Order: sequence, then C-alpha cells, then structure tokens
Amino acid sequence: YFTCVFKKHFKTTPSEFLAFLSSSRHQYVN
Repeated sequence: YFTCVFKKHFKTTPSEFLAFLSSSRHQYVN
C-alpha cells in the first residue's frame, strides 16, 4: 500500500511530496 501511495505522490511537486512525508510521519508516530 505504501509503495503505491509513494509512487503516486512521487509524481507530484517536491513540496507536496514533503508535505505527504511529514503528514505520514505524524500518522506513524501516533
């Protein structure tokens, strides 16, 4: 699942990708 979302977000702009990483990081921490 993560790889699928990862590939999908990898096509977006770097800023959006970083925002996705930060948001996903919060989800994993919680």
